[in-house]
Amino acid sequence: MKKTTAFTLAFFMLAVAAPLFAGGQGQRTGGVVIDNGGIFIMQGGTVSGNTGFSGGVVIVNGTFNMEGGVISGNTGDAGGVVISSGTFTMQNGTISGNTSSDNGGGVYIGGGTFNMQGGLITGGNNAKNNGGGVYVGGGTFNKTGGTIRGSDVAVGNRNTATNKGHAVYWNTNPVRWRNATAEPDDNPDVYGFWMND
Repeated sequence: MKKTTAFTLAFFMLAVAAPLFAGGQGQRTGGVVIDNGGIFIMQGGTVSGNTGFSGGVVIVNGTFNMEGGVISGNTGDAGGVVISSGTFTMQNGTISGNTSSDNGGGVYIGGGTFNMQGGLITGGNNAKNNGGGVYVGGGTFNKTGGTIRGSDVAVGNRNTATNKGHAVYWNTNPVRWRNATAEPDDNPDVYGFWMND
């Protein structure tokens, strides 16, 4: 029988120099790494000040449910949350102030699934290349709620990308986009192909 580990972060600060492994093992970096079927439920608190491939949270083969809290001030090749495989469901909380040296300042989707049902991706996530808020390079992005801010709001309250897609950039699988605060049509903050059903 496969053992599944659940880790809940509630109402405390997580700011570590070395990775924390939830439900698995490996040589990956970041504040929290979810692997080997692990389950990470964040109801409050902060994941902040981490550096590595992903500064904040890395989902390799597990589940991350964000019900509250803040992921901010993390730095890496991808900044706040990296989804390699597995599932990230954002129901509430804030992803802000993370920096990527390449793509995906707030969230980087390389595989797996990102379900954005609520919450806020804003407040200075920055990508040196594409996708200041969210970068979709593979996998699936389903947006049914929440807000992703691009460059059309006050300075300091926006996501930025040096190249394309201040709010969202994707160059692969269709994105299901409902209840958006800004539609992708003719929006310089959203770059790529999209689906609105």
